Amino acid sequence: MRTLFTTAARIARPSLRRRDLAILALLSQSALRVHELVALNIEQIDDASKTLLAVKGKGSTVHDIPLDSSALALVRAWIDDRACWKINDERALFLSHSGRRLSVRAVQQLFVRLRVAMRTAKKITPHTMRHSAATLALYLGTDLINVAGLLRHTDLNTTRGYISLIDTQRREAVRRLATTIPDELLAARSSPLTTDIVPQQPTPAATAAAESRETSATDPPCAHHDMDATSASCG
Repeated sequence: MRTLFTTAARIARPSLRRRDLAILALLSQSALRVHELVALNIEQIDDASKTLLAVKGKGSTVHDIPLDSSALALVRAWIDDRACWKINDERALFLSHSGRRLSVRAVQQLFVRLRVAMRTAKKITPHTMRHSAATLALYLGTDLINVAGLLRHTDLNTTRGYISLIDTQRREAVRRLATTIPDELLAARSSPLTTDIVPQQPTPAATAAAESRETSATDPPCAHHDMDATSASCG
């Protein structure tokens, strides 16, 4: 995400640099759809409450969307630049180089230029920015209901799809970590590298038999005969 911002700052024309950065800020921080972005008017930015006011979404819904300080700073920087443009009564927040409301197509072309400049094969579009915002919010511990509110989903099951995506990504991360274990150790798992033999505890019967053998070895040869016989033969 940071690379996207630095690339935009590097390749944009000076007069459009702050506009492009503000576009990225709203798409990535507020999870706007591209048609919601281009429909914004300048009076919908409320600095005092750090809010995008009355954003028109799907199904004729209208939402107030909070802004973080970083996004608001980039939007405000663009508004300051915008004030220097020679425009008539255009209320659009984002303008084309000709001073008219920016089109969806123009925003899509901006992302094509960014992807080429970054030399990446990854799919980077205005809509993937929305997905990234939702995924990152979940990674950072935001609960599902608040993420659904950020995305303006009416059905919570739609938002649950992002949890499945995160689980897949985590499993892939764990799979990659597995490569840090040397293969030769895995191959030797059936034959231990060290042979530490743990002595078994003898059974009571085995102990008695051993003691009997020890007694036989130390007693005199006639110890097993009758006492009288012993006296006669050994006297």
